[in-house]
Amino acid sequence: MDVLVSLSDNVVSMYDTQTLTIRPQLPKIKNAYLFAVSSSIEIEEGIPAIVTRLCVAVKKKLVVYTWQDMELVETKEFNIPDRVRKITWASSTKLCSSFTKGYAILDLPSGKVTELFANAGEGSGLGSSLSELGSMAIGAMGMILNAGKPLIVRLPNDELLVEKDNVSIFIGPDGTPTRKAGISWSAAPEELGYSFPYAIAILSKHVEIRNIGTQRLVQNIELTNPQMMTQGKVIYIASSDHVWRLIPLDFMKQIDQLVEVNEFEEALSLLDQIEKILPEEKNAQLTRIRNLYAHFLFRNGGYEQALSMFQELDADPVEVISLYPPVIAGTLSKADEQDGGSTLEGGNLKDAIEALVGFLTDWRRKVSKTLSSNGETQSIKRVGSSATLSSLSTNVESVVAKSSISLPLLAQLIDTTLLKAYLNSNDALVGPLLRVSNHCNVAESETLLLQHKKYRELVDLYRGKGLHRKSLQLLTKLGRSSGNPLSGCSSTVIYLQKLGVDDFDLVLEFSPWVLQTDPELGLSIFTEDMSEVVAQPRARVVEHLDHYAPDLCIPYLEHIIHELEDNNPEFHNTLIILYLNNVMNAENDQIVEPVTEDHNSTRQKLIKFLTESTFYKAEKILGQLTTDGFYEERAILLSRMGLHEQALNIYVHKLGDFAKAESYCKEHWTPELFVTLLRIYLKPSNPEDSPLIEPAIALLASYGSSIDVSEVLSMLPEDTKLENLNKYFEKYLRELHKNSRMNHVVSSLLRAEGVQVQEKLVHYRSRYVKITEDRMCPHCLKRIGNSVFAVFPNGVVVHYSCKEKMGKGPLRAGKPFGNM
Repeated sequence: MDVLVSLSDNVVSMYDTQTLTIRPQLPKIKNAYLFAVSSSIEIEEGIPAIVTRLCVAVKKKLVVYTWQDMELVETKEFNIPDRVRKITWASSTKLCSSFTKGYAILDLPSGKVTELFANAGEGSGLGSSLSELGSMAIGAMGMILNAGKPLIVRLPNDELLVEKDNVSIFIGPDGTPTRKAGISWSAAPEELGYSFPYAIAILSKHVEIRNIGTQRLVQNIELTNPQMMTQGKVIYIASSDHVWRLIPLDFMKQIDQLVEVNEFEEALSLLDQIEKILPEEKNAQLTRIRNLYAHFLFRNGGYEQALSMFQELDADPVEVISLYPPVIAGTLSKADEQDGGSTLEGGNLKDAIEALVGFLTDWRRKVSKTLSSNGETQSIKRVGSSATLSSLSTNVESVVAKSSISLPLLAQLIDTTLLKAYLNSNDALVGPLLRVSNHCNVAESETLLLQHKKYRELVDLYRGKGLHRKSLQLLTKLGRSSGNPLSGCSSTVIYLQKLGVDDFDLVLEFSPWVLQTDPELGLSIFTEDMSEVVAQPRARVVEHLDHYAPDLCIPYLEHIIHELEDNNPEFHNTLIILYLNNVMNAENDQIVEPVTEDHNSTRQKLIKFLTESTFYKAEKILGQLTTDGFYEERAILLSRMGLHEQALNIYVHKLGDFAKAESYCKEHWTPELFVTLLRIYLKPSNPEDSPLIEPAIALLASYGSSIDVSEVLSMLPEDTKLENLNKYFEKYLRELHKNSRMNHVVSSLLRAEGVQVQEKLVHYRSRYVKITEDRMCPHCLKRIGNSVFAVFPNGVVVHYSCKEKMGKGPLRAGKPFGNM
């Protein structure tokens, strides 16, 4: 408003700042003893306006004048219970007042008052009006003030600093505290002021300056009997005979001084409150100071807080790791250079490592995500194990990584350091790290794991890097020795089972010692119910087993044929030959020892498999049989080749098993097969074999209906008694009579069917239509003429092309019976 407001002789006066002439006297302004002015820009119906409010304390009243754009628009009066000791604007529409025994916030639009610091049960004044407070006891106003002055200072963002004893409390316009802690002065202040960003208090013998952000003491100024202080950007302090002006140093110089004495929190608070520097410059300074602070905390044992700050800053992992001794940082370590060469050790080292784990884990997540989005995951897996980390440059390569090295090497450094951290703090986490996709440096990790005897974890590392040969060499070495967790064959077997077809050569290379040490367990390398095992090349497995563990060939072939249903003829042939060889070897040894139960079992397997399998080559197997013996097997093979007579001859004359011979005929039934069997009985091809009359007669008695009588009579000896053939003739004649009757019935049915066909033919031949020159198609109304036509059952004649359309119309009576 360009107006100067003054209070003298209990009168508030207003002067024009340009001419210093007094403005007209304000009404109702006599006996004034305090005033407070507030000016702000407010929006009225979308239009901004400068609104100024003047509050004047007159006896037991508060008078508020409101100007809008220099025009007085409103005057309000508020009754108060007592003379106010201090009034300050809390916001553009709220006043904070101090009474003899308390503070209160007055809301001008509503007239409601809120007591500050009210004790429990003493909130009766909350939400009441100032006029109502006049009838209340002053003690109900809340806290009991100290004997000194009531002090209220307005801060930025509508925040107030209110004095209670020797503590200044931060409150908002609504009267509630805005911060958990206030400013504790060394004594009760006599005056209170604010100059960005400091709260300033006059005490009895000196002036205290504190940062309102941290509430920490910034400076003590010794002055002689200071009594008064101005408010505003420039602070003046006066005594009875002196006036001092407080001139703040340049903020950036203050910040640098604070950093030099390791007052990082104070420097950060001051920098955070400064708004007159560019955001980019401010952010860079904040990052720099926080980074220095984190280093300071780390050097002084605040590992968790330091690493948390490094994590928030996305600090370069190389820089952070270099703070650790060689056991963690390796050649990157600069720990000996810190604080005159002191290094981490003992419990301090463990605490520092535990803090590092969280930092590295967060970086591992970010780097892995970046690598995945860049499609570099697979390339990282193959990073050379000989890559040196000590010769890396110091340029930040990526905004995401913010590291001095490329993403591949950064991923390798993080995972390798994380491995070291686990080994030195919590080795139970080593396994989970190595069992998932990781970027650990192989050569360095290998040395560490061997030093700590983490053999199982080393195998996991090799597997994750695709170094299967190294894994299997280690497993073989440990498996053949004792006194370690990987002794025995089990670990090697499990590893080999998980290798795919691409690494099958390794399976063949490293399985022999298992097959020789524990054949049953070794066989599971090739028979376990796993997709990798099922996909193995079976022919190569058979060849491999035949070379290193011949006794396992049969159980392997049985597995793939019976359980995996492999129908490869070569496998079926091989299994039969192996069965056959086992049986022959056992029979050759029976001169010394009797035939064992295993031999009999193998013989039964052979016969069963020959009978049930349909995929072997009978000709190839037959050539493997000896000339003597194996008659039943030979008969099965001859049968499979269609040589039924030779097979029956074996059953009859070699095995003497007439029942099996008859069952064979029923299984492969044809009328001629029983005749063949009868011939074998009665006219053996070998002169040394005698005719078998009784089996022949028994065959005729059971299956005579299937054997022609002329064939029977031509083969039976002349001295055969007819009474022995009664059953045969009876069955044969019954079958003959049955066939005759059946033929008669069939003949009669065929004659009847012929008559029916003849009747239909006569019926259809008797029907006709006559096409004349005048005959019209009822659908298209054109002459039929010489066109192709169709006739419906009801006699309607149409063009053939109109037939389908006509069939859908009302004349449709069924399908046409013919085309003419």
